[in-house]
Amino acid sequence: CVAYATCSVAESYFWKRNGFPCNYDALELYKKCKEVDGMPNVKGTAMDVCLECALKAGIFGKFEGNNQTVKTIHNSKYAKDTIVNSIKSVLMKYDFIIGGFKITSDYYYLTNSNYFIGRYASHKTCGNHCMTICGWNKRGFIIQNQWGTSFGAKGFFILSYEAFIDSFVYGAYITNILDSL
Repeated sequence: CVAYATCSVAESYFWKRNGFPCNYDALELYKKCKEVDGMPNVKGTAMDVCLECALKAGIFGKFEGNNQTVKTIHNSKYAKDTIVNSIKSVLMKYDFIIGGFKITSDYYYLTNSNYFIGRYASHKTCGNHCMTICGWNKRGFIIQNQWGTSFGAKGFFILSYEAFIDSFVYGAYITNILDSL
């Protein structure tokens, strides 16, 4: 899922930079990540590894004079009151964050008419999943999932701040990427 989220972010940056859309091959990026992450027999890969591979592969373009680096954000029980503001600050500067979340069965019931997760009805974690944090509104963070357009509101949903704090585990983003747009 992290390769799909990374390609989604790269495609958005490409569109902003060039004025027209493109598509990147998430499966190819995932294969490169598996060569680097040291876990060839384990499904999935780390977000920071995936972003580093994407930068090295030129998926985010070639930028002269800018120092793009991968940064991470971690959630902890001690930072719950500051994580929402930290995420908003990063979004204002860099537009997108690729985030790792604990997901519950609530995710499987999101539709075009029901695309908001407030309090979790189910607190049973079904696993972890990587998605793109795209923005926020008064109700919560706007998240893009890579499960297709039949999920949520054409692939997007809103995760309340309370549910976000409970489910956000880890995030990664690239610095200085927008400086050349």
